Amino acid sequence: MAAASSRELGYSGLIVWSRGGGTFDNFGDVLYLTNHYASFPWINDKPPVWTGRGGAAALIRSDGESELVVDIPDYRADLVDVDRVEVDPNVYRGVVTSARRLGLHSGTVGLVGLEAMPAAAYRYLVASLPDANFKDADDLVMKQRSRKSPAELEMLRYASGIGMEITRAMLEQAVEGATDGDCAAAGLAHGARIPNVASWDLPFASGPASGHFVWPRLPQHDAARLYQAGDLVHPDNYGYVNGYMYDLVRTRVVGDHPADWQKEIIEGAAGCVHAITDKLRPGVRVGELFDVGKNFLIKSGFTDEVEFAKSFPCFGHQAGLAFDDPWIARGIEDESVVVEPGAVWAIEVEVGRNGHAAGFEDLVLMDHTGAVEVLTASLPIHWGW
Repeated sequence: MAAASSRELGYSGLIVWSRGGGTFDNFGDVLYLTNHYASFPWINDKPPVWTGRGGAAALIRSDGESELVVDIPDYRADLVDVDRVEVDPNVYRGVVTSARRLGLHSGTVGLVGLEAMPAAAYRYLVASLPDANFKDADDLVMKQRSRKSPAELEMLRYASGIGMEITRAMLEQAVEGATDGDCAAAGLAHGARIPNVASWDLPFASGPASGHFVWPRLPQHDAARLYQAGDLVHPDNYGYVNGYMYDLVRTRVVGDHPADWQKEIIEGAAGCVHAITDKLRPGVRVGELFDVGKNFLIKSGFTDEVEFAKSFPCFGHQAGLAFDDPWIARGIEDESVVVEPGAVWAIEVEVGRNGHAAGFEDLVLMDHTGAVEVLTASLPIHWGW
């Protein structure tokens, strides 16, 4: 599909950049195209011995011939699906070598992954391939990733189940005298014992800091403060199973005796997500989903136009090999995207009262017939009450 899109745009081919090295935010395009993840960590460039460590590039000619450039010979040859692999610790040089071999040293070449590509890599390509006319094609592969195959939907269904197990393991530890660290340890330990699970992050904001999305810094959990009865705990939980994402949130009140206002925000967050989910159907525009969530919050008295604009004005995104496009927001090009069958959506919100907040996020699958299924429906809204 990437080669076909390249031909339709009149390109000679594509150079697709991704980064790995222990990060999980921008590896999706190369993994999607070649099933490769760069395992070596990012380190400063030290030319001519090495450059681009932790990065990888897929080069695809418009006729479909493909090459993968990797930084170490320890790539998984049993997993990678590509015509040829170029191994070069100087990844920038390796990309130029492959580009010349594929005939991508001249003509119009689409660059995908510019948001992940270091400026040093871009400058090197421009200087080394002066006859190439590089065009920004950053969204080309993402648009293909948004159309999930039946096998991908099943992979996301499985990942959702694992994500629920991890969230359950964390919230079971949200008891008096415990800490964010105890919850995080339980979640990480659970995931680490399941094949092919990679926990991306577990952002916490609990107790006096529960009004924030995340409050601790590096790591994003507080292993010092002891939970007290009445604390709100709402860890976000996102990661991967076999490269496909889970992303979900639930809230627990320590001691399981929430005050009325705590019940209100917990149920309000869930109600907002459910209202958006009820609107999710083929043909609706993504901006309309945003309007449903915003209107729910305003009519329920949780926010107003001014306060909402100060927060993160978004109600989630598609889930795939990362936080995939489109995002449920206004004022960006995604608002005009029409919902199509064959996708999983992560629909989320945080609702507050009295300087505190509750978070809620569901994973929602729309199959190729347009039928909607909440993958995380069995994970309770209420914990212990």
